[in-house]
Amino acid sequence: MSAERPKERLILLPTISDSRGILGFAQEGDHVPFAIKRMYYMYSIPTGATRGAHAHRACQRLLIALNGSVKVTIDDGHRRDLIKLTSPSAGLHIPAGLWIDLDDFSEGTILAALASHPYEESDYLRDYEAFLAYANENFQ
Repeated sequence: MSAERPKERLILLPTISDSRGILGFAQEGDHVPFAIKRMYYMYSIPTGATRGAHAHRACQRLLIALNGSVKVTIDDGHRRDLIKLTSPSAGLHIPAGLWIDLDDFSEGTILAALASHPYEESDYLRDYEAFLAYANENFQ
């Protein structure tokens, strides 16, 4: 029996503001709905560059635009949603089984990702047709 299709969600992250600036944070269990096993980040992204173009079989991610903005296209095999990340006070939870494309990076964007799994190449679906077959086989 196949599971229900995964759905991304935007998570508002807490901030503390005073005369010294703003402190933002995300805690496993409170704001991040998975155990954090890895953190990575992207920066110095050339104008017009695209990233992503893959899905994961098991790994979940929380994407946070620490600086600048990025357009995230999320594809579940039947429907595409577009979310623009523009603030470090929100994180986009990407469950396993969703294809993402990242583009339209503003100059100076720094995009951080918290991941539920260490890097493992076998977890990636990098071919879109293979992703569609996987999604149709595993999700209703």
